[in-house]
Amino acid sequence: MIYRARTICLFIALLFLVSTARAQTVDRNEIIREMGEPVLFGEIYAQQPQVHGTPFFNEEWSRGDIYLANGTVAAGKLLKYNGLTDQLHWYDGSRNTTVILDGAPIQGFSIEDPQGGDRLVFRKTERGHPVDDTGPGIFLQLLYEGDFSLYVHRKVEERGRRVAHRNNRRVELPNLEAHPVYFVDVPGEGLVEVRQMRKSFLYGLVPGSEDAIRQALSGHPSRLRNEHVLTAAIKAIDEI
Repeated sequence: MIYRARTICLFIALLFLVSTARAQTVDRNEIIREMGEPVLFGEIYAQQPQVHGTPFFNEEWSRGDIYLANGTVAAGKLLKYNGLTDQLHWYDGSRNTTVILDGAPIQGFSIEDPQGGDRLVFRKTERGHPVDDTGPGIFLQLLYEGDFSLYVHRKVEERGRRVAHRNNRRVELPNLEAHPVYFVDVPGEGLVEVRQMRKSFLYGLVPGSEDAIRQALSGHPSRLRNEHVLTAAIKAIDEI
């Protein structure tokens, strides 16, 4: 991806014009204190590269809220989640600019469901990647919340290349495909990756509880063919 090589500090819902010709000096911190507006940092997204497929979970802009580590909320913003880079994009309509937000101060966000359902909630893992606890946290979408909770990483991967024609030229483009990864938040264990979409995999989630889980899932299909079936299975385990 091509980014403009400078970082900007964006002040949500704060509109003011500084005339550089007059060499005016603005105390930004003082303005923030007076306005009480949350602050986001990011880089201007200059151009989307040509690809086959899309890096975004939601291809169209969705209205949503951003939850910051300092407890403030940037509400009602137009957002896209980039599953290829695990980054949140914000469209600043006042400047007609797309910004890739710095994820460090963001604890989570919620967006309107493009399919018209309930709001979709994303939370950032607290201790790095849930598989090996290294690197920065990643955003996971909450599918079910209880003592046992279910999350999904809306991951997008580059899988080979696809031939396309652009401006009467034959070109090869990166082929992007959605590759969701599911995690169960198990009491006392933390996030456990669902490595097989079969209910037999879930029997061992809690040592010593295999028989109870097996009984709870007795009426569920052996193959958890989609996330709706998986969610129903986790809900049944949670109700034991």
